[in-house]
Amino acid sequence: MKIVLPIRVPSDNEIWGFANGRRYKTSVYKQFEKDALWFLKAYPKQSFGNKTALQCSVTNYWQRAGARDIWNPLKVLGDILTRSGIIPDDRNIWDSRVSKVKIGKGEPERTEIEITEL
Repeated sequence: MKIVLPIRVPSDNEIWGFANGRRYKTSVYKQFEKDALWFLKAYPKQSFGNKTALQCSVTNYWQRAGARDIWNPLKVLGDILTRSGIIPDDRNIWDSRVSKVKIGKGEPERTEIEITEL
């Protein structure tokens, strides 16, 4: 299954805030979650069984690719794919491949995801 998410996945550093010793979801995360779930409605739900081992390839197209940590958005992405119902649980991902591509300033940032059974 190939998915194109036409928005930038926020990094782990952008999604969590801390106050009074507690962690909370930031407004950046809440907006991403809302937008991502809306875009992901177009894709089939639970295409994979609960016990299926999955391979997930992620390509991030970023304008500031050199300044972005390639690993930070992965947890956020796994969580949103689970919440949307596309995969049963991000624990089913046994293999992942991540890359980033620098794009020009006029090009829209996006994330392309390909999920296959192992």
